[in-house]
Amino acid sequence: MPKSLPFPKTDVRSVWMKVERELDAMSKEERVATLVDAGILTPKGNFRKPYQRLARMFGTAKSAAAGQK
Repeated sequence: MPKSLPFPKTDVRSVWMKVERELDAMSKEERVATLVDAGILTPKGNFRKPYQRLARMFGTAKSAAAGQK
């Protein structure tokens, strides 16, 4: 068993809160671009095949990027 972790020990809640603040500060266009860059959306704004179930959860890729249900 290693004596130290290969990454810093971080409180998950504080990391998630930081991510939420960053997402809230993004425009809708920036959130869409992030999802395209991550390979979740196509450049036309549709969900890629592995993420089709998100379309059922959010309705459309645009509402998912806007953070709406």
